[in-house]
Amino acid sequence: MTRRSCLALAATPLLLAQNEDAARKAADKWLALLDEGKYPDAWKQASKHSRPQISADEWHAQLKAMREAAGSLKSRNFTSAKASRTHPGAPDGDYMILEYTTAFDKKPKAAEVVVLSREGGWKIAGYSIH
Repeated sequence: MTRRSCLALAATPLLLAQNEDAARKAADKWLALLDEGKYPDAWKQASKHSRPQISADEWHAQLKAMREAAGSLKSRNFTSAKASRTHPGAPDGDYMILEYTTAFDKKPKAAEVVVLSREGGWKIAGYSIH
């Protein structure tokens, strides 16, 4: 193994941690928009691959229905992050899948999943509540 490849391997965990941190910051800002009911603003944070698949009105309606079914946010705790090169329905790229343990009024034991795509900065590519 060359010195250069050793340095590259050593830098990989640091790069992964930096990507995770940047993705978490983007996701936290985006989740705050949802928590405040600012669905049109949340739409503006969607990835370039997500927007053509759903209109802003459909996005708004789906997010609003999902969040109303869950109720008001009580607590949210980050639980995990996973980097991926693929995401269903999107081209290969850099993705980060973040999971949160979340409590809502109507769904006290929920899991939120936020998928982000790196497009310069991190953009939202998917969201679900389980």
